[in-house]
Amino acid sequence: MTGVASAIRAGRHLRRATVIGSLLIAVAVLPAVVEAQGTPRPGPEVVNPRPDPDQVKPRPDPRADRNQDNSPDLSFRPITSAQRRDWMVDGIVGPKTLGTALGSATLRTAMNSPKEWTGSSGFAKRFATFEAHVAISKSIEGGLGALWNEDPRSIRSRRQGFWPRLGYAMTTVVMAPRADGRLAPAWGRMTGNVGASVIENAWLPDRKTTAGRTALRVADGLLGRFLNNVWTEFGPDIRKKFSRRKELHDDKAAAENR
Repeated sequence: MTGVASAIRAGRHLRRATVIGSLLIAVAVLPAVVEAQGTPRPGPEVVNPRPDPDQVKPRPDPRADRNQDNSPDLSFRPITSAQRRDWMVDGIVGPKTLGTALGSATLRTAMNSPKEWTGSSGFAKRFATFEAHVAISKSIEGGLGALWNEDPRSIRSRRQGFWPRLGYAMTTVVMAPRADGRLAPAWGRMTGNVGASVIENAWLPDRKTTAGRTALRVADGLLGRFLNNVWTEFGPDIRKKFSRRKELHDDKAAAENR
């Protein structure tokens, strides 16, 4: 009976590995195919030594409408290879990520989730799972997205008003700037999020590896990106407001002590 049970478990792990591999290949190839199909082929170059002044289009003013959803940003500076590498390293082992991993592992240990992971080893597994998810997701997003110049950074918009800025934070969950600043589908990010969520099934308890549980982890990753975008967009304003309030309080206290 022990041999039969071992064979059943081995077959289950083999099927799971096959599914994971198939999904990873699919999500890795699909973005490139879609991107290639959506890229127009350049036509033959036509040389016109004396262009008609009436046909010369003026350069768009970047200040004309900053609230457009998909207009090229003339002031946008594309990410460099060094910046992309730094983004990946900081996103995996940076202080912010490590602190979030500790907080997540502590909270999940207090909630006893998953309940199969007990004791100090359970805390270590939760911490390692968080870090593994981030490492896989960031590596795929940064590496795969580089093929079509997808910028993985969370960038503050130049829009005016609360709702347009909040809308930009929501849009850039599934969209990302290209080299010219124009927003396009964030294929690298989506592939990294889905891929990391699927790969986790290799070591999570069986009840956490269902399609529904995997989809929840994907949604959790998107929610985390949205919250990060919101902080990038409004965080500087909040810090500036509290800093100004502190300066006014210090000035008032200094005046009273004179």
